[in-house]
Amino acid sequence: MPTREQIIEALKKVMDPEIRIDVWTLGLIYDLKVSDGKVFIKTTFTTPFCPYGPQLLDDMKKKVRAVEGVK
Repeated sequence: MPTREQIIEALKKVMDPEIRIDVWTLGLIYDLKVSDGKVFIKTTFTTPFCPYGPQLLDDMKKKVRAVEGVK
């Protein structure tokens, strides 16, 4: 089963393309839960109409799904 710490490490690899800081350090992750291999993330973007929003979400999904045990 993946741990919260493993998911956080994966999210630290997701960089905002404009300011080159990861989404975890930027504080864009409001809530993170891991239960039975399922990961629930509550997030936001740096601006309401962030042009990189879809890219950030896709990158977060890819990095988190790469963690062993994530369903």
